[in-house]
Amino acid sequence: MNEHVLYLAVMLLGHMAHILKTVVQLREANSTMSLRQYITERPYKTALALCGSLIGYILLNDSGQLTLVAAMGVGYMADSVFDIAAQKTRTQF
Repeated sequence: MNEHVLYLAVMLLGHMAHILKTVVQLREANSTMSLRQYITERPYKTALALCGSLIGYILLNDSGQLTLVAAMGVGYMADSVFDIAAQKTRTQF
């Protein structure tokens, strides 16, 4: 179990890196959104992205492909996937 602590921490860092990137982009577009506000205004997206990260982590571990870089990528990409899906959904309606 101890070997997973580092990988899970890196996965969460990847997830937070994507969230911070999004908040910075919003601020550059003249938004006054804070990190706390971004997370609390999107509770379902945040929870689903974390679940996606964990699913990706489990799949990487089961397949023997788990590395620190892969854990970081899973965390970053899980949040990114939900951003892309939300944007496509908004443009279709």
